[in-house]
Amino acid sequence: MNFRLLALVFCLLLPAPLSALAASADPDDQAMEEVQERASFNIGIVTDGMTDVDQKTIALFQQEIKTLAEEEFLVKFPKSMVLSGKDTVKGVNRALDRLLANPDTDLILALGTVASSEALRRKNPVKPVVAPFVIDSVLRQLPREQNTSGVSNLTYIDSMFQLDTELMNLAKIVPFKNLVILVDQRELTGIPEISKRVRTLANEHTMTVTALPVNTSAAEALADIPADADAVMVASLYHMTVDEQELLIKGLIDRRLPSYS
Repeated sequence: MNFRLLALVFCLLLPAPLSALAASADPDDQAMEEVQERASFNIGIVTDGMTDVDQKTIALFQQEIKTLAEEEFLVKFPKSMVLSGKDTVKGVNRALDRLLANPDTDLILALGTVASSEALRRKNPVKPVVAPFVIDSVLRQLPREQNTSGVSNLTYIDSMFQLDTELMNLAKIVPFKNLVILVDQRELTGIPEISKRVRTLANEHTMTVTALPVNTSAAEALADIPADADAVMVASLYHMTVDEQELLIKGLIDRRLPSYS
């Protein structure tokens, strides 16, 4: 993810700062005017949930945007506007609705794959919305007009992750016929396009491809992998701690399963 690019997109969505319109005057007076008249914007955030990864993502985006905006305009991230979707599609949409209805919201960041996907389903958002985490299975369902969303107030960033390409990369390293993809449970249940894409790939490549939901437990994930699986792809497992991820890696090695992330 190019966070500088996202911050630039953010800036382009906002009106010109009042300070840029200040008339020529004494440098000291003009500097004071710019500080006093600097435009201020409230940015709302919707996350898929509140895992450690979600919270680090919030902090990173806030810092990048503040850094780019400094000396140009004021950016605020009110706590009341940083909302969690609580790992459900319903929760994400409730949070989006709340921010869209809030007259104090100037722009909304959909910081998550589920949040970005749901933001893209909005036909006519009344406020600028940025969806920076769009996966290829969702992107395939979207119209694209001259490399734009074609929807007013809606901007998205293509993750450039192609599941088909990554599957073929793994196949070049080790041949397989029965592939398991470990996917965080909230993504697999919240983005139906993932399962549809997996089924399509299985048919296209004449192989078995199974997407398994993963939560917090490495032991449970390992137990769910079929005995006849001969390769594993691992997606982002937001709910699994570093220690559990280490156990997952060890378990895959013990089972001699070629794995790719």
